[in-house]
Amino acid sequence: MVNVMLLLLQIIYRLKQVTTTLWRELTITLKDERYQQLMADPWLNYIWTMTGRIIWLTWIDNCLVAGNEDGVNAADEQMKQWFDCIDVGELTEYVGGKIYRKNSIKSTQPVLCKV
Repeated sequence: MVNVMLLLLQIIYRLKQVTTTLWRELTITLKDERYQQLMADPWLNYIWTMTGRIIWLTWIDNCLVAGNEDGVNAADEQMKQWFDCIDVGELTEYVGGKIYRKNSIKSTQPVLCKV
């Protein structure tokens, strides 16, 4: 038996392009649907609807939607029509950050905030 190790640089490069392409398509779709991109944070898109403000946070291929329950449910269904998505339900963490809910949403990154 011969031990062989293959180095596939092309595949790794293309995987990086997949995430960029997905983010571009998501951004274009949200813009087409009249979402506004926050100038200070291109990963945050928002829209005002009859049910209130809806916010989409995106990071590579992870999306988080925030707003009131009716608006979130409608935005979630809309996203599923645009893209093949998996809904993981209510989140307790997102991209390494902890999410806390009471009357608002708070996200912290305790690993990055050690004293």
